[in-house]
Amino acid sequence: MQEFHGQFIEPEKIAKQLDLKPGEKVADLGCGPGFFVMEIAKIVGDEGKVFAIDILAKQLESVESLARTNFLFNIETLQLNIESEDSLKKLLKHGQMDKLIISNVLSENQNKSDIIKECLKLLKPGGELIIIDWQKNQLPMGPKAEMMADPLRVLEFCKKLGLSLKKEIDTGQFHWGYIFSK
Repeated sequence: MQEFHGQFIEPEKIAKQLDLKPGEKVADLGCGPGFFVMEIAKIVGDEGKVFAIDILAKQLESVESLARTNFLFNIETLQLNIESEDSLKKLLKHGQMDKLIISNVLSENQNKSDIIKECLKLLKPGGELIIIDWQKNQLPMGPKAEMMADPLRVLEFCKKLGLSLKKEIDTGQFHWGYIFSK
């Protein structure tokens, strides 16, 4: 087993690698308590918009509280099931996204390829899909190994969908990450 040195995941370090620009519209699907939402909101600024999406109301309450505490008013929370096409249509009414992040979502769901396909519908042409998920190693935390998304299979699948790999991102010792262009 790997030794744990430092933080579990570093949202600020990761957000800096996402080539975010002021004014962009970004969705974080499966945002949890908002690890990335706060950092992204700071970078896209008041002209930008961040959609924090999760199925659990409790997670979204945490995001709203953090947003208020940090005086970030460019965050909108939406309680949606990302596996439901109807839910994603609700997000589409807000317009297509410049960037869409799914972190630790694929390893929580059986239909990994369906989630990626639905995400593409939300991106503008030229938009970017950011996928971050668990490394397949023996960890005392995280999902069961059989549920974890294989990064090479994700890479292959995304290429088959016509996505271009923009870059691999440094997500630390417990995760892997890719940025794809539509």
